[in-house]
Amino acid sequence: MAAAKKIGKNDEIRVSLLPDDGSSVQRAARARFYMLCGVFVLLIAAIAGASWYLKFQAGRMRTDSQSRRDAVRAVAGEIQQAETSFAKARNGVGVIGFAKSAIESHIAAENMFKTLESAVIPEVALKNIAADGKGVIILSVHAKDFSAVARQIRVWKEYHDIADMKVSGIQTVVGALGKVDGVDFNATLTLAPSVLVWKP
Repeated sequence: MAAAKKIGKNDEIRVSLLPDDGSSVQRAARARFYMLCGVFVLLIAAIAGASWYLKFQAGRMRTDSQSRRDAVRAVAGEIQQAETSFAKARNGVGVIGFAKSAIESHIAAENMFKTLESAVIPEVALKNIAADGKGVIILSVHAKDFSAVARQIRVWKEYHDIADMKVSGIQTVVGALGKVDGVDFNATLTLAPSVLVWKP
C-alpha cells in the first residue's frame, strides 16, 4: 500500500467557486449580439420611415406647386386680355366700341368688391382676384380648415347677389415641418346682374 503524500508548508490548495465551462461568457456574448441586431433593425426601420416621409412630402409639395402655377397662369391670361383691350383703346383702335360697352354695361367695380367682402367669412382669405367685366370672378382662396371651406361654400350658395358658383382644386397646405397649414381652393363666382348695374 502506497504511503499518503504529505503536504508541506509551501504547498497551496486552490479552489475555484466559478464553473470553468465558459457558459457565462457565452451568455454575455449572445446578449450583446442580440442587442446589436435589435439596434440594427431599429436603425433600418427609422431610415425607411424617414425616406417614405420625405418622398410623401415631396409629392405633396409638387402637387401644391403645380396648382399654384395653374392659378397664376389663369390670372396672367386675364391680365393679358385686359392689357390688350386697354392698349387698343389707348391707340385709338376700337375706342368707340370700348366706350359704348362701358356705357351700356355700367359695371360698378365698387359694388363687386363690396359683394365679395360681405360674402366672405372671417376664416377665409382671398389671395388672388380676377374678373372679366361681365360678372364672372375667378378667386384663389385660402381657408383655415375644411370646415371653413364648407361654411364658405354654403354662404356663397345662399348669398342673394351671387347667381352661380363653382369650386375646384381643393387641397391642403402643408408647412415645412409637415404640419397642415390650411386649405387652398379656387372658386368661380357669377354675380347677379343687379350687382353690375351702377346706381347713382
